[in-house]
Amino acid sequence: MRISVVAAFLLALLPIGKGHGADSPADQLFVQGRFAEAAAALRPAAERGEPAAQHRLGLMHRYAMGVARDAEAARRWLGQAAEQGHLDAQLDLAELLLATDPAMAARWHRAAAEQGSPEGVFRLGLQYDRGRGVAIDYREAFRLFRRAARAGYPPAERRLGQYYAVGLGTEADETEALTLLAKAAAAGDGEAAFELAQRHHTGQGLPQDHARALALYQAAADSGLDRAQYNLALYRLEGLAGPPDDREGQFWLRRAAAQGFMPATTRLARYLLLEATGGIDYLEAFELLGKALAQNERTAQELYLAVAQWAADGMRASNPDARESNASRAYCLIAFVARAWPDSLKRCQPLAEAGQPTALYVLGQLAEGGLGRPADDGEAVRFYAAAAEGGIARAANALARLLLRGQGVPKDEAQAARLVTIAADSGYAPAMFNLGYLSEQGIGLPHDPARAAEFYRRAAEMGHGRAQYNLASLLYRGRLEPRDLTQAYFWFRLAGVAQGIDPGEGRELALLAEEGRAHVGPQLSPAALADAEQAVLAFRPHVAQGGVRR
Repeated sequence: MRISVVAAFLLALLPIGKGHGADSPADQLFVQGRFAEAAAALRPAAERGEPAAQHRLGLMHRYAMGVARDAEAARRWLGQAAEQGHLDAQLDLAELLLATDPAMAARWHRAAAEQGSPEGVFRLGLQYDRGRGVAIDYREAFRLFRRAARAGYPPAERRLGQYYAVGLGTEADETEALTLLAKAAAAGDGEAAFELAQRHHTGQGLPQDHARALALYQAAADSGLDRAQYNLALYRLEGLAGPPDDREGQFWLRRAAAQGFMPATTRLARYLLLEATGGIDYLEAFELLGKALAQNERTAQELYLAVAQWAADGMRASNPDARESNASRAYCLIAFVARAWPDSLKRCQPLAEAGQPTALYVLGQLAEGGLGRPADDGEAVRFYAAAAEGGIARAANALARLLLRGQGVPKDEAQAARLVTIAADSGYAPAMFNLGYLSEQGIGLPHDPARAAEFYRRAAEMGHGRAQYNLASLLYRGRLEPRDLTQAYFWFRLAGVAQGIDPGEGRELALLAEEGRAHVGPQLSPAALADAEQAVLAFRPHVAQGGVRR
């Protein structure tokens, strides 16, 4: 994406012509978040050929803001504006076309570059750099990067520095490379900060300086770069620049893992299984290991074999029917996360018969999913109920889901709400979110937006994305008193960040959160926006009492 949805729409708020300036009905409706009405107000101006109206309407179709998501309509409106020389339309159209028609994307990047856009120059350089829509030409890419860098565009400064570092399209010049990387990093380019951090980490081209590397990894991690988040986590866990900080290390491992960076997923599983002190969520730890195994992450197999051996040794050395020892949990779960369903049944069945809650939950999962055995919702209900009695919050939450659907058991919304309450009281963030939703919708509980917000807030403070989004929505829509736009923006902003707590987070939630920010952002002062962004960087999730989120 060329720019964030929020930035795109803030740019689109520029005056759009006679009768449609900053105080026009369309602008007022847009700022109020009444996007469908804003689109209707914009359409006549767009059909009259006003390029700014066409640009904004194209973006609204692209991002489904008040109109249906329609790539063809987006391309048509953006194209009409671009043909009239609308700079942002040319850039947005090029970004839209890059995956499907890179040659046409190059045309519009060139058009933007000819208007003096540093971003257009840089992105045309990237097309020459990668051979997308044009023949690879490193000299031409170098020329374009240098032009954009001289205009003060940080990504171009970083890429030009990388060209100088290896002598691509020009003679190598390490001094110039480091100067450009430092300039880009100082301007907030996360990739540049990461590259400099690596150099200070290893002593390649710069003095080895772990304190400086830590600061640069932090800046790159704050920008959302998963590799930087992983390296920052290792610095914190290993105490490479100050005392070890397990809490920060785990936080950044989780952020990187939530983005799908598999080395971080494996390392977080290793930390939880082998290094963490105090209570941990064994189900979460093995779930992480299973994700890494499924992606053939290099060190995941080594961790799997080590944990499997430890579990087998532990089972031989103790009572094999031990109800909830760490070894017996691992013995049951190790086959489950490897998707060895028959072996899961063989390992977990005797432990479940002895009343082990973790094994009962696994059998519920196998029965509900028809994994290694015929699917049987009634059996799943029985296993989940027994596991919930043994204190497994996920089992209580799963049983509530079946009760709400009438799946394998008569539908019972009140009993489902009671089970979700039990799971939420144990500190399980997804259950807190569910309890908020039941309260907001009046399902099994009285309709109570204030109580819903209370539970959404508890889950949101633990890093649950959908809870953060729903809380922001309540705050923005004025369903709580007082209405708080700054807090709404803060929670919308966090909801768009992958945090690894909400199993339902992902691209769709990120887009919804971006839309929410687009609603709120124009109504905040620059100072309030800056404060909210700083609060996002400072946010650290609450952890359930005892550290356990089963």
